[in-house]
Amino acid sequence: MKIENAHQFYRDVFTKPINAIEDDGFSRLNIARGFNNKESILEILSSNHADVLHLISISNFFTDSYIGGNAPLELKNYVLLLAKEISEKYKNDLIDIICAKTLFRCSLVENFFDFIESKPQIRNNHNIQIILALVFIFEEDYENAVSILADLMSIPHYRNHFLFNVMSICAFYKCGGVPELPIDLTNIIQGVGAMPAGISWLTPMKKSEINFPIVFTASDPIYFWNHALFNFYSFAKLNSEGGYHFHLYNPDDNIVRKINSIKKEFKCFEISATSEIIPQGPFIKPAYTLNRFSAIHEVIRVKKNSIFSVDADSLWNGSIKDDFDGFDMAFCGSAYSPFWESNLGGVCFFGFNEKSDFFLSLMSKFSQTIKEKNQGIWFQDQIALKICEETTSSNFDLKILRLDTDNWCDTEHKDESILWQVTTRKDRPKYNFYKKQIEEISKNLSKEKKLT
Repeated sequence: MKIENAHQFYRDVFTKPINAIEDDGFSRLNIARGFNNKESILEILSSNHADVLHLISISNFFTDSYIGGNAPLELKNYVLLLAKEISEKYKNDLIDIICAKTLFRCSLVENFFDFIESKPQIRNNHNIQIILALVFIFEEDYENAVSILADLMSIPHYRNHFLFNVMSICAFYKCGGVPELPIDLTNIIQGVGAMPAGISWLTPMKKSEINFPIVFTASDPIYFWNHALFNFYSFAKLNSEGGYHFHLYNPDDNIVRKINSIKKEFKCFEISATSEIIPQGPFIKPAYTLNRFSAIHEVIRVKKNSIFSVDADSLWNGSIKDDFDGFDMAFCGSAYSPFWESNLGGVCFFGFNEKSDFFLSLMSKFSQTIKEKNQGIWFQDQIALKICEETTSSNFDLKILRLDTDNWCDTEHKDESILWQVTTRKDRPKYNFYKKQIEEISKNLSKEKKLT
């Protein structure tokens, strides 16, 4: 099953919270705790259910940064054996649910299904049902997923859970629905686009004079200083020509001065910048990820050139290769990804053509719609990217290049990959070492480029 090979997050998100083991007096037990401090060790050893807590703690190894979810077979077999023994010992529905959730979390998905099949009394429990809905979505069985999600909608915990909402939106859409809440997707499903709005140019608006895709990043002030600058320097280190565009959210005068300074120092590159004001609010971070596509739309229209958009916190480890001839756009996405990760927002190519213009007009309209309705949700940009692909494909013969994720979205930071990415975890040793190198190189980089 796909979810066995998916990111560990998806096997954690609905399995980490464990309900109370009542006669031990726990009001809530979170299995992320494990053996991480003296108090939790003593609590486990003194518990009436020490073996259950031991099982829970063992599963923490599956998210250890050194294992990354790929635990050895011996450990998986031990978890399976322990879960079966515990289930037989206690004959308790609550503990059976804990065992089932632990099996799923530890990538023992087939064993999880065998286990709940042998325990029909727990199959309809909401803790099991939400896992089944997630598996159905990964397997693209959207009708069964919708049926479960509709039943769980009455439970406040799920109704307010971001991933539950993402799952519901995507499953409903794939079953022919037109979601309006928590984000209104009506216009992009129906093919209604709009011109980009709210974007100001900080550099002259003029047509590009280069024959390469323009690299594009979007960042707020913190990300500009901590990440986007390093992305630019890593690009400049590896290229002797090309274009680079900074899209800036809520920039201050210091950032504008820095952009002007970079333009003067790196004259071998065609550097441009735009800005956009996004008010503070609960949806500001999802807006950052979405609004960049309106900015891409604007830059392509003005520069009349293709765009290669990357996350500001990525680093270039190789030059952009001209692999995009004959393609309208390009996206990264794993074969093991759910619908909302089919087109990753962090690495995209858009050509200068009618098809990309139509696609990006839908993204611009979506951005404007949810801003007007004060809506927002995590993954909204990637949900929209996939729906816009399907809407555009129904109007045009769309040619999309599927980029190799290991090469263009490398979170393992291999020497031979082109683009190094990080997720919410920025504490990756090799990435940070390279970033430190770039910081040192950047001090003399502009002088070197002037000589080339």
